[in-house]
Parts: sequence; C-alpha cells; structure tokens
Amino acid sequence: MFEPNSIEDLLVGLQPALITILLVILLRFVLNRIFSSLTDRGTITISTKATIMRFIDIIVFFIVIVIILQVVVQPYQVFAVVFVLLVITIFLFYYELREFLAYINLQLLRHLRGKTFEIYLPSHSKPIYGRIINIDLLNSTIEDIYGRRIYVSNSLLLNSILREHIPSIQLKITLNDIGDKVQDVLSNILSSFKEIDTGIFRIDDRKVSIERVSSNQISFKLVINPTSTPIRVSDLLSFTNTLNNLLSKYKPVIEVIELV
Repeated sequence: MFEPNSIEDLLVGLQPALITILLVILLRFVLNRIFSSLTDRGTITISTKATIMRFIDIIVFFIVIVIILQVVVQPYQVFAVVFVLLVITIFLFYYELREFLAYINLQLLRHLRGKTFEIYLPSHSKPIYGRIINIDLLNSTIEDIYGRRIYVSNSLLLNSILREHIPSIQLKITLNDIGDKVQDVLSNILSSFKEIDTGIFRIDDRKVSIERVSSNQISFKLVINPTSTPIRVSDLLSFTNTLNNLLSKYKPVIEVIELV
C-alpha cells in the first residue's frame, strides 16, 4: 500500500509528464487539421498528407515513450530503450525514410520544375522523356508529351542522369509527281510552310533531311516542336491534314516516325 504522502508525491512527479504528453497529443491533432486544410485546398495531395501524418505519429510515439520512461526508469535505461526503438523504426520504415530524404534533396533542386528532360534511370538503357510535374514525399510524377504519367520513386529519380530536352516529333513526308527540279520544289515547299497556320507546332526548317530521291519522287524528314505540352492526338491530326492540303498536288504520304 502507498502511503498518502507517497501517492501525492508520485502524482506531483507525474504531473509535468502528463501535461507534456497532453500537449504533444494536442499538437498532433492541430497539425492534422492544418494538413487536412492544405489537402482540401489542393496544396498537397492526400498521399502526401497521409505520409506526413505517419511520420508525425512516429515522432509523437517516441516522445510519449521517452517521457514515460524518464519517470519510471533510470536514465541509462531510457537511452537503451530509445536506441532499440530507433533501430526497429529504421528497419520497419527504411523505404519511407529513404524516399523522404530523397524528396528533401529533390526539393532543393529548383531547376527540375517545369522543364522537359531526357531521363536515364539507373539500370535502364532507354531514357524516358517528360516534364517533372510533381514531387511527392515518396515518388515523383513525370508527364510525357501526350500527357501520360509515369511514377518514379524519389530515390530512383535522384540517382538518374537528367538532360534538358526539347520535345519534338519527326515526320516522314513522301512526295510524288515532283518533276525534275527536286531542289526547287523542296525549297518552295519549305518556304510555304512559313505561311500556314501550324497550330501549337513549330516547324524546324534547320532539321530537314532528305531520305530518298528517285525519278519523280522525294522522301524527306521534317522535325516539328510543340510549343506547349501535353499535346492531343487531334492537334497532330489537324497539323498533318494542313500539310496534306498544302502538298495535295504532290500526292503526299505523311508518316509520324518518331516522337520524343
């Protein structure tokens, strides 16, 4: 049985710890309301909020455990228990911690925002092309020229090789019934490109390469750059129809052979 004075002393000793625990729990709920408000306004995503709250819950758990241990056990025992819990936490949440640290590093690289890159992921021989439109706590979102989204873990993106890239589409155009003056015909066609409405595309007349010339026929490649992305298939069809109408007397065959 506890003596009255002993119980009173115990309660007095526990009072600061209980007040601290209540304040920590209250702070946790306040932070939850703040992040819920940011989620409702679209500032952060639901997954980001969930991940942040997961880390906050782990921190709250550690603080509560440490406060309780400080009251009931010796200081050296507190350090031993905290060390064991820390090792267990790192083991259980290694992936989340790794991606969160990569997230912090990516946030410091401000040049990543709004630009299109040629991205070589580790252990991948072929690059992916696109804009980094979002960096979340665990993964990043890359959007390609067509608006398709690719989700890559932050640590993988952080260890990738990135090169700035200008999105482009390469067309192969075959013209028939051009006569003998191939060079004149091609020059006139390139000049006429400047007078048509190309929509969201810009024709790069410096990157015209002749593929094949035969009697009464010529094939050449034309590079076009979209002025904004993502593009719609209807935009590309509208552009090729414009070219088809412009070159109709040469019975053109237009093919999309490469898009990056």
